[in-house]
Amino acid sequence: MIDIIIALPVAVGLPVLLLLHRMQQMGLPYDRGKVTALMAIGRGSLALGIAALVLLQILAIAAVVSGIVMYYHWKYRRMYSSDEKIAEVMEGIRELPYTWVTRRLIFNHLLKETIRHITAKARARKKREGII
Repeated sequence: MIDIIIALPVAVGLPVLLLLHRMQQMGLPYDRGKVTALMAIGRGSLALGIAALVLLQILAIAAVVSGIVMYYHWKYRRMYSSDEKIAEVMEGIRELPYTWVTRRLIFNHLLKETIRHITAKARARKKREGII
């Protein structure tokens, strides 16, 4: 969980660091430096520089959210032992300190993994009994 707490500010600050690095390369202060740095990022135009930073921000946020989902997948990977434990975990997702979108992604991922596990157990049982 500490990795995710560290990754979130890094992901949010990555475009800012890129912009500041370009501003230092240009050697211009304040607004002139920002505009010139944005033009340098986008290879010629201000709009391309802003688009590059927005794309970098979207990719960083997606990486952080997928990291959060994978953490909860790892944390609850053995929740299939009983129905009570599955219900407890699914209800516990509501108390997570994330936005509803992230909670929904975590819930959907864990639900798919639960269904995949139950289906695999049923398929193995049928194969053992010679039904398949």
